[in-house]
Amino acid sequence: MGYDEKNKNIVGLQEDYELTKRKDKDNFLLEFWEYLEANIPKAIVKANIQLSFKEINEKEVAIVEVRRSDIPIYLQKKGEKILYLRNRNKTEPLTDPEEIAKYVSKHF
Repeated sequence: MGYDEKNKNIVGLQEDYELTKRKDKDNFLLEFWEYLEANIPKAIVKANIQLSFKEINEKEVAIVEVRRSDIPIYLQKKGEKILYLRNRNKTEPLTDPEEIAKYVSKHF
């Protein structure tokens, strides 16, 4: 976060901080983790996601590292649990129970 992919430019996190309640890094961290843990079980978040900060060109950026999970992770969306798959450069929902079972048996 803090990188403009379209223009390939480091923009920093200041605009992201401004979107939080207290407009600072601490609140950014709180809201980041609260959002993840509201949608993904806490144990999975703690085991698979790391957030670090780095200064590049005098601007702070955030680096999110996501480890491959040993189990399928279903995301909560409108009260429904959905399994999403990464397919090349896009993310797609997998909703058919038979397709989910096939995917899970091959990958976990």
